[in-house]
Amino acid sequence: MTNQTCLRARLFSRQLRRYTPAGEPSVRLGLTYEGQVVENGLPRTVKLDIQALALGDLLVTRIESLALDSELTATGFLSNGLRGKGIVLRLTAVEAHPQTDTLT
Repeated sequence: MTNQTCLRARLFSRQLRRYTPAGEPSVRLGLTYEGQVVENGLPRTVKLDIQALALGDLLVTRIESLALDSELTATGFLSNGLRGKGIVLRLTAVEAHPQTDTLT
């Protein structure tokens, strides 16, 4: 089975850096997507807000350097949220994009 997600979205929230019990830096952030997809041959407008989590100094530092409302490509895998509630995108890579008016 494969669990890999790649989402081009906007950064709408970011918490302060924290540290895991093992001393690893982490940051929680909120991503939002709005765009058109094709489902069953028909166009569909999709709106999505998802919580994401980044671990590790390099990735956390990169995310901290982004301004809110920055457009980015977030790559990672889906996992249960804290205490099994909701879904979280656990990030493995982030690529920033120049600011644009629309997401595709």
